[in-house]
Amino acid sequence: MTFMRLYMSSPQGTSMNLARNMERVARLYGKGFLDDASTVWINSDVRAPAFWTLAARPSCVLWVAAPSSGTVRLTKDRIRWAATYNDTSKAPAIDVSVSTLPVDSIKHVTVVVEHGHPTEPVQVIDGTDSVKMVDGFYQGHEAAVLDLNNFVPTEGERTLPTYATSLAFVHGTNLLTTGMGKKMVTEFEENIERHGIDLSPIMLNQLVEAAETFNVTARLLTEQISSQST
Repeated sequence: MTFMRLYMSSPQGTSMNLARNMERVARLYGKGFLDDASTVWINSDVRAPAFWTLAARPSCVLWVAAPSSGTVRLTKDRIRWAATYNDTSKAPAIDVSVSTLPVDSIKHVTVVVEHGHPTEPVQVIDGTDSVKMVDGFYQGHEAAVLDLNNFVPTEGERTLPTYATSLAFVHGTNLLTTGMGKKMVTEFEENIERHGIDLSPIMLNQLVEAAETFNVTARLLTEQISSQST
């Protein structure tokens, strides 16, 4: 049986951040972006809502929790989200500089937009061009964008070149050792498997079910409150 491999830094007082990232991993697994052969690196002490993954391709996942589907604007050094097209350039609600992410290039970033709109898809502007997502996914010249509500994974076996695997492991390990001194980095790298665990399909599906149960319960409560106020 194939297990997902999860590497984590040693969190210090950040269990809520770790739990939040684990929920995000579960959601990506439930949607098929991650699978049982994937590898994930999480550092719950870093400020950016980002973690490294190795799945169909190596990527740094930047998580955008948005109130609506809205629009993502990609540039060479920034990732912006806003509720409307115009606001992505004039008044973005989320404006992330690539320099704050654990990457060497924006080409390694996958922007995951989690939103609550049941039908409206995420819109994407790549540079100055409005582009079309296919099955909830867009791979641009620079970053990629994934609409979590509408994502449909591509079927078929994946074969990753050696450099792609190496890229993910190098960046993933760099993420885990962020903020460490040279001696600690060396010790961590020499014992990195002590910081990894295998997640079985059963465990992952339990996490997916728990996340879905929370969403359903929250939606029912919201609907109840809405009906009482009308």
